Amino acid sequence: MTDQEMNVEREEHAQRETIKLLCLNLNAIRQQHLPIFYEVIPGFASCFNCKKALHYESSTKYMKSHNCIPSTTINEGPLAKYLNNKKVTDVQKQDKDQMKQKLTQWICSSVPSFSIIEDFGLNEVIQEAVRIGQKYTNPVNVNDILVKTDSIANHVRCLAEQYRQSLKLILIEQAEAGVLCINPDLWRDKYLDMNKEIQDNYSVALKQSNVTGWLSLSSLLESIEISIEHARSIISSKPAAVKQKVCINKINIESIKDLVCLLKPFKHVSTLVQTGDTPSLHMVYVAINKLELHLEEKDIDQDGKCIIIDARHEGNNFFRQCLRQLLSTIFSFDNRHLAAALLHPQYRKLTYADDYRRGITHVYVREQIKKMYGNVNQQNNELATIDEPSKKKYKTMEDQFMDPDDNDADNNLTTSRSLLDELDKYLKMAIDVQFKQPSPLVFWKDHQQKFPYLAKLARHLYSIPATSAGVEKQFSAAGLVINKRRSSLNPATVEAILFVRSIQKSLEKDPHLFS
Repeated sequence: MTDQEMNVEREEHAQRETIKLLCLNLNAIRQQHLPIFYEVIPGFASCFNCKKALHYESSTKYMKSHNCIPSTTINEGPLAKYLNNKKVTDVQKQDKDQMKQKLTQWICSSVPSFSIIEDFGLNEVIQEAVRIGQKYTNPVNVNDILVKTDSIANHVRCLAEQYRQSLKLILIEQAEAGVLCINPDLWRDKYLDMNKEIQDNYSVALKQSNVTGWLSLSSLLESIEISIEHARSIISSKPAAVKQKVCINKINIESIKDLVCLLKPFKHVSTLVQTGDTPSLHMVYVAINKLELHLEEKDIDQDGKCIIIDARHEGNNFFRQCLRQLLSTIFSFDNRHLAAALLHPQYRKLTYADDYRRGITHVYVREQIKKMYGNVNQQNNELATIDEPSKKKYKTMEDQFMDPDDNDADNNLTTSRSLLDELDKYLKMAIDVQFKQPSPLVFWKDHQQKFPYLAKLARHLYSIPATSAGVEKQFSAAGLVINKRRSSLNPATVEAILFVRSIQKSLEKDPHLFS
């Protein structure tokens, strides 16, 4: 051994002795429960579980003898495995390819949708199978884990019953508080039950050959606008498509663009009011005002500029007039619509309602409080009047119909009340910025002690959804459950599946639903 090699060996030996001494000192301090000031020391790592100082250079060979972590994890991988035993094992490419092969064969044989591979439920099932397999030393037989069809059917009903029992207490509390909505459709066609009257007179009920909603109609026109030139190019290349050429050449693309512009707010409004998991009744106030301003060409864009509806074809102008007539004929504000807007901190002054409607709404709110909770000294006083605000920029459609700032509006608010009731105090108070958000329930939860009666009325009103979209979505889900491959399902099983599905989606959004 050369002198140079001997010197290197002596330096390494001295370094190891220093490391041992430092490790012993650190561990002695911990055993005596003395305060420790942590810092990064090059060449050392701290055990995630017992905090013991361990020597670390470029590998983990000095950690082999550390028995804090179970031996099954010692040889699993990099440093992070020893410090924080949460990192999952990297799967080899050949195993991934084998899984891909099996999934492809399954999809081709059983013909489920391709999207089932990304389904959250399938992911959970596979993850649970992996967890079970890790518990046992020997391989696990898959048939011992999977259950039979009858077992699943029975467990669906059992799970549904468990959820019903958990939900029962919540429903009882809501029913006693008067906030349980049974028939959620407030915005409905008054001619909806006309077929029943016709059938009662021994005649044939009217049949609709086509049902087109605003969302699908607007999307249809938008797709025509985008693809019209491509469609013309394809049809023109086919000599036999003479009739199709004549029809497609009759389409006026400028008129299509005008119709898309005309129907765009209807699509936006339909999407906005059909929310199923947040209060939506107040959005009727926003939606109807938006559509009226739009059809009267008084609407503004997000930059505060007037929106001009082009009518380059006489049919577009006729269509707009029909929309105005239809909107005024089939819809009128219910007191609950405006009361819900009044109890929303962003729309409480009903800036876009006239004085008569505003006054009627104030009277309605006071009458409801008196009816629900007795005489609480609510007084019928003079009505507050607010001048229409000047046009300004806005970010969303909801922002467009917000009340003006409190500092500006309070100057126009005139009252002659000697004793302010809850409604008066609520209308005159300054709203903190944190409560100016889409959901009004945050405000009323925070102010239920200050406005106990209004808070209860708000909870009562906001339990009513603006549309029956939530219920209709459940019927759409029933169409997914009952198909040609599952046409013999028991009705009780179908009901249980839909109920469990609904609760599962609610639990995904709010894991503490039953707590």
